[in-house]
Amino acid sequence: MHKYLALVTEVLNEECLTIAVDLGFGVIKNQEFRLAGIDFSEFRSNQSKEKAMLVKKTLTEALYNKEITLKSLKSEKSGVYLAFLYFPEKDTSYNDELVASGLLKAFVKRTIKK
Repeated sequence: MHKYLALVTEVLNEECLTIAVDLGFGVIKNQEFRLAGIDFSEFRSNQSKEKAMLVKKTLTEALYNKEITLKSLKSEKSGVYLAFLYFPEKDTSYNDELVASGLLKAFVKRTIKK
């Protein structure tokens, strides 16, 4: 897992953000990230559009144009970059705060029994 200073430049939807990541030495990389540790399967149905809009609004109000610390990793399964987001004054990730508030559900890895 890698840790960077970053700026949220766009909230794309209920699960993805575009973030300007400070790689150091004046190098900034705009990268799309998916929120890590969140179960987004409930948003796959048409009935969840209202909740998806509420989540996007919440993310936009909390994160848009805000400086954050980002801890990132790349999903081995899909190759998507995943991010845990932290505000400078907090030790708990914003991802965990969203789960604790009940707005989103934590991702629980499921194993298939043979």
